[in-house]
Amino acid sequence: MQNTLQSKDVDDASAVKRFKAQVAGLGEEVEVSLVDELAAKFAIASSSDKSAVRISVGYELHKVKIDLSNAIVKFEEANKAAGVHEALRFRTWLASMKESYEMWLARL
Repeated sequence: MQNTLQSKDVDDASAVKRFKAQVAGLGEEVEVSLVDELAAKFAIASSSDKSAVRISVGYELHKVKIDLSNAIVKFEEANKAAGVHEALRFRTWLASMKESYEMWLARL
């Protein structure tokens, strides 16, 4: 989100499509190093517990990806229904989404 917001072409008509493609391309695989980091931080020793952490984190990655994809579709539909050009509102919408995700992460 930050990179898209800072890009010089965020106000182009194609910015929404590019961002949508980037979101669709987000990975959902949980790296072993992340699981190891979480296991060390929360004193998780057993391999079955580490596996549960990997599955849980993977699920959350998938959920965030789907939720953000759905939010983009709703944004597109709302603009189409209102007859507003997407590029005019995309920067504002994206900044709002970024702030929402930052607040969510801060609560974790």
